[in-house]
This record gives sequence, C-alpha cells and structure tokens, in this order.
Amino acid sequence: MCGRVALHRPGHEDHDSAAGAPFGYTMVMPSEDRYNKTRNQILDELVYAMGGRVAEEIVFRDPSTGAANDIDKATASARKLVTDYGMSSKIGTVKFGSEDTSAIGMGGGRGPRDYSEDIAATIDSEVRALLDAANREAWEILTRNRDVLDTLARELMEKETLLEGQLDELWANVVKQPERDVWSYGSAGPCPVPASATRWGSPTRSFPPPRSRPRSSTRSRPCTTPTA
Repeated sequence: MCGRVALHRPGHEDHDSAAGAPFGYTMVMPSEDRYNKTRNQILDELVYAMGGRVAEEIVFRDPSTGAANDIDKATASARKLVTDYGMSSKIGTVKFGSEDTSAIGMGGGRGPRDYSEDIAATIDSEVRALLDAANREAWEILTRNRDVLDTLARELMEKETLLEGQLDELWANVVKQPERDVWSYGSAGPCPVPASATRWGSPTRSFPPPRSRPRSSTRSRPCTTPTA
C-alpha cells in the first residue's frame, strides 16, 4: 500500500486500504481529462503498479499476494502497448489479435490466434522486459526515497486518508526520476525524428513551426530533418 501511494503523482487523494478498499487495489486519479496516453505515460503507470510489490520487498523482505491486482493490470497494459498500440521496437507498428480474439497469446480458449508461435514468443518477451524494467525503476525510486515512503506509511496508519495539501508537503522531499527519452519506432515514417533531436522538457533541436498553405495548392513540401 505505502509503495503504491509513494509513486503517485501530486494532486491525488490516497487512502489506507485497511479502511475498506480491497487490498492490492491502486487507482491513479488524473488531474485533467485525458483521452489518449503517450508511451511514456504508460511506462509511468507500469512503474506505479509495481510500487506495492517492491515496497513489500524493501520493507518486509517477503512479498504478499496484495499486489496481485496491480500486477494483473500492469501486465494487461504492457501487452496492449506491444500488441495494440504499435509501441514495441521488436514488434513494430502492427496490431496483433482482434476484439473477439483477445487472448493475445495467453490461451483462454476465446478464439484462434492470428499470428505465429514465434511472434507470440516475441510478444511475451517484450511484455516481460517492460514489466522487469518497471520493477527496477520502482525499486530505484523507493530506495532513493525511503524516508518519504516511511513517513507516508506512518501518516496513513494514523489518518487513513491524505488529501492534496498533505501530499504536497510529502512530495516536496521526493527525488524525482529524470525525464524519459523521446521514443520512435526505428526510422519509420516519411520524416523521422532523430533520437538526439529532442528530449522531453529540454529541446535541443526542433522542427520549424508549420507554415500555412494556400487552399488551392496540392503540392507537398519535403520533410527536413534537423542536423546537429
């Protein structure tokens, strides 16, 4: 419980699961309406989900079944990232499976799989790599911020519910992770962005703003990739 809360972003209300919510349940309340997620936002959510299990390993040296719900959700999200969203370097921008064959390499008898055993093995490998990376990152965050984790646990044991202002005081001492790098699938697309062209929050190179084009014009302008 304390590990999952410690990984949440500021602006949320968090509860001690002993107050009635099911053990192992994590809910991140967005601060704004969001209809789409970026790849990096999904990776962040995987790290959040791993927080409870990692906190148990760090604090108690013996994990429980309490994180089962989080692991289930994280596995489903990682699998969608690979099979539905085209965000895997090894799989590429291809969707595998359909709405009525949602077993996605996991069996279940809900319909035939429309890809090979080799692809299924690659999908499983990519999902495992994503979850392992999230687990390692959660471990780094909670180890680095162990004092905040312990303080948060004590506050929840005493008050059961912490509101935004109370959480802001705790988050002030958190040592944050560095921003994630920009990701793109290889050199796909007519105008790929070089990996070194920009980083979130600190652009070093950028494309010029788009210019308006007369409505009568049907000519396309060539892409120009910035160079170092």
